[in-house]
Amino acid sequence: RSGAAPTTSAGAGPPPRGPALVALAGAPGPGRLRPFFPAYMASGLRGAFLYSRLTRKVETEGPAVKRAVLSPKSRPIVYRLSALFALDSFGGGFIGMNILSLYFTERFGLDLATLGLVFFGTQVVTALSFFLAERIARRIGLLRTMVFSHVPSNVFLIGVAFAPTAGLAVFLLLCRQSLSQMDVPTRQSYVMAIVDEADRTPAAGLTSTTRTV
Repeated sequence: RSGAAPTTSAGAGPPPRGPALVALAGAPGPGRLRPFFPAYMASGLRGAFLYSRLTRKVETEGPAVKRAVLSPKSRPIVYRLSALFALDSFGGGFIGMNILSLYFTERFGLDLATLGLVFFGTQVVTALSFFLAERIARRIGLLRTMVFSHVPSNVFLIGVAFAPTAGLAVFLLLCRQSLSQMDVPTRQSYVMAIVDEADRTPAAGLTSTTRTV
């Protein structure tokens, strides 16, 4: 806070600074990031408000009888799928954007501005893949779309670790992102298709919760 340079022992130079520390040195201060937190909170409150305005017509009308969360027919199917989705989410959780950012900074020396463009591009590619997933699923089916997109996306991700140049690594990452999220809409549609209509809401909630946990 005083602005004084850090002292070092006699004969010792300043501590070594890798590419990641150099890049982070030019990062904006906490003051610049503070407005994003209330904005994020406001977006969550807006979503909660919109959900609260939904009418009862969104649910199927039926007799007000007490029943189990899932019917005996759907329960084993949903439990197995939840375990599979949880395992998939556990593996994918190791490849977060922060880990990839650190890798590209340390491996190729990319600065924060370049990383911002790279990850902006990955999110755009991911969003476009949702529209493509629907077209592919109509041709080959929901389950095949999940499998045939997930396997090559992981191959592309492995290729990122062995790419000799930053350009090739970014290209492989974009290829990975163009496939890795195709299973999201197809997975949700698949779950809704194989359970009874009365079980769709609890099935969606259970599969989503297990992925988060």
